[in-house]
Amino acid sequence: MTFHTKRPFKARLFPSISSGETVILPVLCFLAAYAGPFGTYNNSFPYRLAFWTLVIFTSVLMAGWFTRLAHRLVSRKRPWLQDLFVVGLMTACFSPVLIGYSAGFLAVRFASLADALPFAQFVAIISLCITTSRRIIAGRLRGASSDPDAGEGESADTLSPEPVPEPRLMRRLPESFRGPILRLTVEDHFVDVVGPEQTHRLRMRFSDAIDEMDPITGFCTHRSHWVACAAVERVDRDGGRIFLVLTNGDQVPVSRTYRPQVEVAGLL
Repeated sequence: MTFHTKRPFKARLFPSISSGETVILPVLCFLAAYAGPFGTYNNSFPYRLAFWTLVIFTSVLMAGWFTRLAHRLVSRKRPWLQDLFVVGLMTACFSPVLIGYSAGFLAVRFASLADALPFAQFVAIISLCITTSRRIIAGRLRGASSDPDAGEGESADTLSPEPVPEPRLMRRLPESFRGPILRLTVEDHFVDVVGPEQTHRLRMRFSDAIDEMDPITGFCTHRSHWVACAAVERVDRDGGRIFLVLTNGDQVPVSRTYRPQVEVAGLL
């Protein structure tokens, strides 16, 4: 099955939260309230819990909005510019919110602008650390080169990348099949191997087909779909549903179970 329907971007009030986040976020709220960082320990535990719950959930929601906006306004060819875009918006927009929470829950008084600047600095530093960590993890997941001898300032024209070997699955395909393999889809006992212009059906197990895609980096977006990282062009949303749009125009659904893998890859 292929997905060709173009779906317009629709903003939602509350970006969807993965099942993993629904477990991790409450734990983080409790730990932050228990530890009382940044001078919040001087307040009672109920106040600390209310404060950190608002801070953490608000920051996650705002970061989700700004990340989606960055994917729309900033070219995917400039991922670090997307990250700086998100950090800038978080610093400008979340800092006043944090200051308001601090004044309302912790009775922090701000006599001048200088009293508020440390809050903006904290937001900027933490946002930068989080986006940088996610980008590094995404680069490793995509098989990004980690050669320490390669200078960051070198352009693509000065590098001599080694050719990527073909996956073993190509040996099962006819000579007329033109790669690269963009995605795999299972239907009953068959696996559809999809390239830029054609699809070939193989009778085999889905797990075996994924194993034979090595060393191509990819991930499952659904129990019936696997996509190559290099084949993803953009992300589309339709209400609560998420689709990865591939270079050949196909749209592959992302289920809630597999969404964390897509997030780690830096696509959400």
